[in-house]
Amino acid sequence: MTQPYTPAQFVEETKMIFKKYISTAALFQVNISDKQRLAITQELEKIWKSELAPNPKIFDRAQSEVFQLMFGGPYPRFRVSPFAEQMKAEVFAEDGKTVVADGTDLH
Repeated sequence: MTQPYTPAQFVEETKMIFKKYISTAALFQVNISDKQRLAITQELEKIWKSELAPNPKIFDRAQSEVFQLMFGGPYPRFRVSPFAEQMKAEVFAEDGKTVVADGTDLH
């Protein structure tokens, strides 16, 4: 069983998530609205200055936006694309066993 985050650990975790995914300079920036990005930025700046514990749901709206964007467009199109079909053919052998592209059986 994992121990719950202390408030200080939680603040550090929010900084890591912000720098990696939310910041406009993030290497792995997620596709969310500017309004959502600004709201998260402002909320986190208040928290980081005051050292208060962040709301555990601070990223929930952003996560919801990402899911809505993904499942409303790119993912359904990907599933029916020739590329997806090729990937499925490379992963699943005809007998239903999971294999890697070189034919290695993973079972």
